[in-house]
Amino acid sequence: MKNKERILLKEDEILQEKRIDEAKEVALYINEKVIPQILELGIQPSNEVIIDVLKEARITTELYNEMVEKDISKFDSRAVKSNLRAKANKVLENTKVYFERAKYDIRGQNQYLRYLDIQDGVCILSEEGIESIKEGCRYYLESEDEIRAYKAHKKVVEALNEFFNGRIPMLWQTLFDVKNGEFIINPNANYKYILGNGSN
Repeated sequence: MKNKERILLKEDEILQEKRIDEAKEVALYINEKVIPQILELGIQPSNEVIIDVLKEARITTELYNEMVEKDISKFDSRAVKSNLRAKANKVLENTKVYFERAKYDIRGQNQYLRYLDIQDGVCILSEEGIESIKEGCRYYLESEDEIRAYKAHKKVVEALNEFFNGRIPMLWQTLFDVKNGEFIINPNANYKYILGNGSN
């Protein structure tokens, strides 16, 4: 199947830079405030875990409880098991307070999480993430009508550039007139002025 034609109209580099900086700030926050808390639970950080703790921490809670139950199963005493389970639950609840705080701190910036990656236990803005952010700040023409209009517009620009040859006079718009809904040559156009770069 033939790829549908599309034309890059513009690329907002200022917005790209702003969003990349914001994504890096989110990664830094996760490294400083979130990952240490995940490690305290004995869980290795991953993309899935990071996203989970910044939502409802359901997966992280399940992982933690599985680890706790596995460790507790080594003991025979019901009293010891109950005591250890209570302590583990307290640790989890305290840690969830940090997760809630993190969720609050990065509210409105959750869209950047999909651009981040965990590598060797560190949250980074990946090269793929940077490119995805940049792509989101590119504006394309995709409909056939838009592309047709763009190409016609481009031909007009090229023709004007050839016509003026780098010497665009003031009030150059007066070279044109409109009749019956179409542009026409203004019969009063001063070509000496145009060709002489403004001199009569």
